[in-house]
Amino acid sequence: VSTQSTGSSGINAEYGESCFLFRFRSSAKLCSCFVSRLTPPGTPFTFKPLIVISGTPDFLTRFISMTQQAAVLQTCNNELVKCIEDLCNKRDALQREITTEEDEKSKLQNDIRMLSERLAKINESLAKKITARNEYDKTISETENAYMKILESSQNLLTVLKRESSSIKSSPKPDL
Repeated sequence: VSTQSTGSSGINAEYGESCFLFRFRSSAKLCSCFVSRLTPPGTPFTFKPLIVISGTPDFLTRFISMTQQAAVLQTCNNELVKCIEDLCNKRDALQREITTEEDEKSKLQNDIRMLSERLAKINESLAKKITARNEYDKTISETENAYMKILESSQNLLTVLKRESSSIKSSPKPDL
């Protein structure tokens, strides 16, 4: 709020954006008149009285002080509303982020569940295949052992057969 003095007339005007307070002296009383500007800025002034107050200077000073306090309170209220709106906007943005992350978390948990099921199936399949492979290994080992015994027996049989054959050749032939 700034103050303009009109010089010797004793009229002071305090103004803000569109409301003016004029103070003037009349018969030893300080009078105030709140007026509102009716025309847009930049055009000649046309005022409409809002409130006309007359009284003792002490009353008017208290009234003006209360008016100034009300203006400060209104300014604080406006700032408080703006801060609350800012906080609400931040909260809404954070809620959107939370929702996005919860969706991603849900998707990841679903992926983990599906991968866990797949892992369990693969582990089961691997266990069956490992058991089958172990059976193959056992069968191959038993077969190789049996084959080695057969080879050994065949070798022994061949050795015995050669010895018997040689003994038959060296023995005299009976006459018939």
